[in-house]
Order: sequence, then C-alpha cells, then structure tokens
Amino acid sequence: MDREEALMMAALTMLRIKRIEQKALRRLIKLRNNSYTGNKGGGKMPEKNLAIAKETSLNVHGRMVNFIEYESDPEGDFVKVCTDDHQLGVDAEYVWFRDKYANSVRTFRMFTKICLNGQVVDCDILTIKTEYGETITVHFDISQLMEDLHNTAIESAV
Repeated sequence: MDREEALMMAALTMLRIKRIEQKALRRLIKLRNNSYTGNKGGGKMPEKNLAIAKETSLNVHGRMVNFIEYESDPEGDFVKVCTDDHQLGVDAEYVWFRDKYANSVRTFRMFTKICLNGQVVDCDILTIKTEYGETITVHFDISQLMEDLHNTAIESAV
C-alpha cells in the first residue's frame, strides 16, 4: 500500500469513527429527552418512594464526594452520588461500595432509569457479592453525573 492509499484508509477510518460518535451522541440526547426506554417495548418505569436515611462523605482522589443514602429497600441500597464531575462520580461509586462492603466483588453493572420519589433519575445498578457470599444490589442515582456527560458531549460536538 502506498502513501496515498494509506492516507485514504486513515481518512475513511476517521469518518467511520465520527459517524459512530455522532450516533452515540444522538442516542444519549434521545435518552435524556425521552422517558423510560429501559426495555425494547418501553413499559412502566420502576417507581420508588424512599426517605433519606443519612448523608455521608468520602474522599475520592483527594476530593470529598457527598452521598445521600436512602432508607433500606428489599431491592437493595439506593444511593445518590452528589457530584457533577462524571469520572469522579463513577470512581466514587466504587469507593462507596468498598467502604460499605469491604472485600466485596462487583459481579454485574447496568444502566437504567427509575422513578425515585416522583423524579426520573439515571441509575447505575451494581450487583456485588460480599465476602460472606451474600449478593447485594446497589442503585446509584447518577443524574448529576449524566448531566455533566451530556453537557460535555454537546460541547465537543459543537
């Protein structure tokens, strides 16, 4: 392959990557603007009404991140991550569950939307196995993080 062909291949690859990024951005905007799309046919959004049990703070990469922990629920823990820095918030989820459930292992992670106290929230769901073999599900309200990610995606697309 000569230099001109190599440059043409590189340009085509960049166009494909750009299309993929644009498609992902359109999906993200659609998710932010539409209601629940957690399953293929739509459906009723899971709804929870929980009182705040306590507020905590943890050090994540030298910065304090606040968490709002809701009352216990048979479906697992519900926790709001209070930061608008997306990467810090993702890391904070893991710091929180390691702090609360030391020596546990994450076995599953999923993103969805739920209705928590009458408000639609973006939710990261982690399933963890504790050192005692117990399986626990933790629902992280990550709405603030998604807002940051959404704004960053729009800024970089403009």
